[in-house]
Amino acid sequence: MGARVSRARTLLVGGNDVFLDGVVDWIAQDAQLEIVGRANTGAAALEQIEVLQVDLALVDVILPDMNGFEVSRRMKARTDAPLVVLLSFYDTQAARLEAWAAGADGFVPQSHTTTSLKPLVGDLFRRRAVTVREQGSVSSTTPVPPNDDAE
Repeated sequence: MGARVSRARTLLVGGNDVFLDGVVDWIAQDAQLEIVGRANTGAAALEQIEVLQVDLALVDVILPDMNGFEVSRRMKARTDAPLVVLLSFYDTQAARLEAWAAGADGFVPQSHTTTSLKPLVGDLFRRRAVTVREQGSVSSTTPVPPNDDAE
């Protein structure tokens, strides 16, 4: 309905097909997100962002070939880096800090995906839009510390 916002080209990355299928079903209901690709390994994800020109990568921390933190580091090193949100089964302060250190724009525990992911993604795109307006073009955005209740 919001004609001002185009759909964010989204890449899903995870080794667990059951979880990814659930995310696909859930995201399909969101008019702001369009799933343009799916990868089961970090290497495949890095190849796909090259080809698909994604705006957002939702990356599981646990992957068969490299962890999601490394995928985030490599994606964020690109000049055309997408927003990266890491999803983790383990919700620990250490995982949140490592996500932030890896340049991730956000961190969402898998148990909170249905309640936290959409608000976080919406906030990240609003921040990116403000950055674009202020700078006149898209540049790599400063990573946002993982949202956490503890200071």
